[in-house]
Amino acid sequence: MPKRTTTTYSSEDAVDTDRRIFVYYCRYSGEPAFITDADLEALPTRSTDNARVIDTQEHHVKLKVRKP
Repeated sequence: MPKRTTTTYSSEDAVDTDRRIFVYYCRYSGEPAFITDADLEALPTRSTDNARVIDTQEHHVKLKVRKP
């Protein structure tokens, strides 16, 4: 019979990195809209409409939206 082992991980065991996680919420519902490791204030803007641009090759982005 094979041996059983239990391994438990916590955030204290995680590799220490300088990256922060930012959670942005919907203004109307209060639900999380997306999660990223990019600070929106530090991102470049488009010249046409001043929208923030997230380079998904450089930053991780997880959308938390759903269709009604």
